[in-house]
Amino acid sequence: ALAYRAILAIEHGEWARAGAMTTRARDIVLRNSLDELALMGLVFALTARVATRRGHRIQAASDQAHAHRLRAGLSAAVPWLAVGTDLELARLALAQSDAAGTRTLLREANDILSGFPSFGRLAGDEDVAVHHAQVDRLAELVHP
Repeated sequence: ALAYRAILAIEHGEWARAGAMTTRARDIVLRNSLDELALMGLVFALTARVATRRGHRIQAASDQAHAHRLRAGLSAAVPWLAVGTDLELARLALAQSDAAGTRTLLREANDILSGFPSFGRLAGDEDVAVHHAQVDRLAELVHP
């Protein structure tokens, strides 16, 4: 829940608040030895985004690498989380001016979404449509 609240804070430009939430989420993950669970990739992607924003390159690189290792275990097993993690890593790559990395992550998010044509029709699930729109917006930035 903290990770998704951090995403909302970032979307509203509240980076300090997002930083507090991601730090807390990361601390909980580490304290409970959950840092090797694929499901925690989103937490590390977000802490890397915040660290990048703050200019903390060593932590950003470490958390980014960790998020990439964890996301390999998501894919179609947990599609909504895999897409969310890919999008956060794509935003991070974009912030780092890594166009190739951004394109790869967006392509992977789209590949996952295309494998679930009825995914967006699940009751109460509006995130998929939002993810599609975010992928399209990021793709426009990378491919003007």
